[in-house]
Amino acid sequence: MKLAIVSQCETFSYGIKYFIDNESDIDLDSEDIFLNIDECISHAKKHHPHILLIDMYGSLKSKFDIASKLESIKSLDIKVVIITEQYHKQFFKRLLKNNCWGFVNKELKATEIIMIIRSVFYGQIVICKELSNQFIKFNELQRITDKELNIINLISQEKTNKEIAKILNYAPSTVEYYVTNIINKLSVQTRFGAVSKAKDLNLL
Repeated sequence: MKLAIVSQCETFSYGIKYFIDNESDIDLDSEDIFLNIDECISHAKKHHPHILLIDMYGSLKSKFDIASKLESIKSLDIKVVIITEQYHKQFFKRLLKNNCWGFVNKELKATEIIMIIRSVFYGQIVICKELSNQFIKFNELQRITDKELNIINLISQEKTNKEIAKILNYAPSTVEYYVTNIINKLSVQTRFGAVSKAKDLNLL
């Protein structure tokens, strides 16, 4: 398989090349390594690598710009593997529409990144553990409303449902309803389990 890499960190790119040079099934030459996305895409249009490994650098806006530029090679049979540190819902949705099959963290070993490249080449969508954990946390965070978050905060202060009802001017039954929802959404058994889980998700 033919690979191309774009990264502003040449040490990273050539580190990957060092390991790939020992792999008989992956071809990566020095002319397939780029510092910016425009040069890489121009090269991809002419030479059609099987896999494009892109180190997403810069601000979130810069990353969205890179994602948009991938639309120009969407019709080509090039699978894209993205290196990124954080999960962002709209960013990931854009990438998935533009032939991105792999999402990896730069902290992975070169040998692990090579394994992911192979998996993507053979048609698997791969998300590394660190990013999938962020994805799970993001979804759980999104499900908690501001009112529920306020109640979790009061529970963390060891307030009873009756005290919370008085503070928020709710009927006690309303507080009980919210607490039940919180427990179900966070997949815990108790009020204090909800507080612990909220802390794990950085909600408190």
